[in-house]
Amino acid sequence: MSLSVVTVASRLVQEELVSVFSYPVWWYSTGLTNLLSWIQEGLRYRWRKYALGLWLSHLTTPMYGEYSWIGRIISFFMRIAVVFGRGLAWFMEALVYGLLFVVWLVWPVAALLGLLVSLAGFAARNLV
Repeated sequence: MSLSVVTVASRLVQEELVSVFSYPVWWYSTGLTNLLSWIQEGLRYRWRKYALGLWLSHLTTPMYGEYSWIGRIISFFMRIAVVFGRGLAWFMEALVYGLLFVVWLVWPVAALLGLLVSLAGFAARNLV
């Protein structure tokens, strides 16, 4: 019975050590690839929801069937304002996604540095 407990315990320790050391590899390979795919899907989704391609393709089309010169001019500038507003919103979301990407890259390093600083402070307090 004790041999099986030791075998199970050693197997658990081995799996945990493999997990701890394979985590950074996953974080910067598969995890990063998944994050980039998620960001790309999110930006495409927001582009479609804001219908920026549609607004840009109909930029010179008169609104409400108003084909007079003044109607065309008003429609053009109105569509420019809408495209600018929606483009600005999409750009802000792209900045948030970019910030998330940077946080993803820095997070493990910052966590490790925080752990090391904490351990160094703990060790320094115990020496005094």
